[in-house]
Amino acid sequence: MNTRQAATSRVAHARPRAARLTYGLALSLAGAALTFTVLDAGTPPTLHTGLPTWTMFCSLAALFGLSELLALTIEFRRQAHTITLSSIPIVLGALLGPVPVVVLARVLGGGMALAYQRKSLDKFAYNVTFFACEAALLTTLVHHAIGSRDSLDLTGELVVLGVAVAVDQFFSLLVLLMIRIHNGPVTLRDAIGVLAPAAAMTAVSVAVASGIVMLVRLGAAGAIVVGVTLVVATMLYRGYLHATRRHAALELVHDFVTSSSGAESIADAAHGMLERIRTLLRATTVSMAVIDAPEPGDSDEPALPRTSTRFIADEDGFSVETGAAEIYDWAVLRALTQHQPMLAPRKTRDPATAEWLREHGYRDAMVVSFPPSSGVHGTITLTDRLGETATFTSDDLALLQTLTGHLAVSARSAQMVERLAYDANHDALTGLPNRVQLSRRIAQHADDPHGAAVLLLDLDRFKEVNDALGHAAGDRLLNVVAERLVAAAPTGATVARL
Repeated sequence: MNTRQAATSRVAHARPRAARLTYGLALSLAGAALTFTVLDAGTPPTLHTGLPTWTMFCSLAALFGLSELLALTIEFRRQAHTITLSSIPIVLGALLGPVPVVVLARVLGGGMALAYQRKSLDKFAYNVTFFACEAALLTTLVHHAIGSRDSLDLTGELVVLGVAVAVDQFFSLLVLLMIRIHNGPVTLRDAIGVLAPAAAMTAVSVAVASGIVMLVRLGAAGAIVVGVTLVVATMLYRGYLHATRRHAALELVHDFVTSSSGAESIADAAHGMLERIRTLLRATTVSMAVIDAPEPGDSDEPALPRTSTRFIADEDGFSVETGAAEIYDWAVLRALTQHQPMLAPRKTRDPATAEWLREHGYRDAMVVSFPPSSGVHGTITLTDRLGETATFTSDDLALLQTLTGHLAVSARSAQMVERLAYDANHDALTGLPNRVQLSRRIAQHADDPHGAAVLLLDLDRFKEVNDALGHAAGDRLLNVVAERLVAAAPTGATVARL
């Protein structure tokens, strides 16, 4: 296994000191790789197989590229490291090939994988020097520790195991160093989470590489067995990676569902859940817009919302904004009226989606609406996936829709709690405090040494208004009187309807 730096925030956007240290480390790795390669260029391979150099080079390069593409990414804050099986071809190269061949195959295979993944130039350069130094150091140490021989005995295998584990742990420490440079202190638990799997997988890689060497030395039959085994192992490994990601997603959904209940207000629900969504899907910003729904019966056509309350969770914390709904944003409007989600990944080929990203200044984004059956009108928008090359995928969109459905249930429950609490303390017609809240306010002033005054008003001949003009006019009159009393009352006074 190889654990390496895989995705960080761009060095150009990092702190100047962190950027200088990154470039300095990359130059140091390049210098060390060149030194080991030159000094050990004339040393013969540890084991003699009789394979042509070009065959060995092409095989190792293909294995290196495949191991980088089939990687398990573990994201850590704004960074990530990947767990790959590149230690297998590195050990194979250290046993069967000279240093220049192994280093060039590592650089070519790994570099092509990085180019396919569209790494930025600075990250591409750092990872390539990382690959070269790792391959050169391991191959050189194996050559000098074992020497040239015809076969590999138990003692030789233990030496290779010790060298491989030591080298892998050293480069795993470099990963932790880079995380420390860019993101601050690394806890002991984080360090163990990187170093322990690295040591275990390196031991497995040495055993697999030794078995491959034994089979290759048997001739054509052994080569066929190796080829079939590699194909089957690759398929099983890909299935394992897919199952691991699905299992992790299910765990996240379970954690989200179990913690999304019990909110007493929609603001509480948003404050607790949006940050979880942002963390789970590794977005820079997530915003939830709860939009005023059209009144039922107003029109047969879907009315456009007028105002919305936006709850925003980003790297600066949690905030609430109230303003006009984004009815002129076609992505939001489509989600609201047609309930069609939008997935806008980086490098999207859809011109309209790409233009939408440029207009808003997003790198990538997802927009989904609350389910129609939830009774909550609004959308959730995630923008700017963390990681240099990572972007939102269809799996992320499906997970976001699932989380949005659970959040809608929590938000609807919170709305009902807020409504019930409001109705319990306010008059249904005028919105003024009712008898319950007035009694509570009077009780609060019971021990006030300055005392408190209670003024009781009644509307004379109010029944005649209802009889002559109808109850609608009477209701309007009560509302107007309530508005005028509130406007005339001094600050701190309570106007209630009994």
